[in-house]
Amino acid sequence: MPLSCMSMGPYGSLTRLFGWTFGSALTFAVGASSSAPGQVPIEDLNTVLAILQKSMTSKSS
Repeated sequence: MPLSCMSMGPYGSLTRLFGWTFGSALTFAVGASSSAPGQVPIEDLNTVLAILQKSMTSKSS
């Protein structure tokens, strides 16, 4: 069963940046303008996702 979760407040952006690592089926980013505090611009989200996915799939040396 897909799970969607997101938090608000100062730490809410963390769930938007890497909620998928805890099983969330979606994430949320800001396009043109935000509608609430803590929303992450899509460019920043794409950067963070690429870094996290790369580091989680890289082989240990």
